[in-house]
Amino acid sequence: MARLGWSWEPLDAEAYQARECYRKAVELESNNPYYLADMLGFELKFAAGADLVAGVRASIKSALIICREHAITGTELPAAFFTAAA
Repeated sequence: MARLGWSWEPLDAEAYQARECYRKAVELESNNPYYLADMLGFELKFAAGADLVAGVRASIKSALIICREHAITGTELPAAFFTAAA
């Protein structure tokens, strides 16, 4: 679903499709920090000014923990570093 959202993202007229795909990806794999980062990046681009962080603060904290664990164990590199730093 995240990759499908990514494919819709360049088409401004299809932003609703991309948003729905990103949200479904996060819903299906709520512990995947990379899907959360994709969704937040999209939302920041298309919903600038919206208070997104307040609603997902706990998810962001969990995602950072997972990214740190991935970095320590050497998995999902370099994505773990990029996602945690974003």
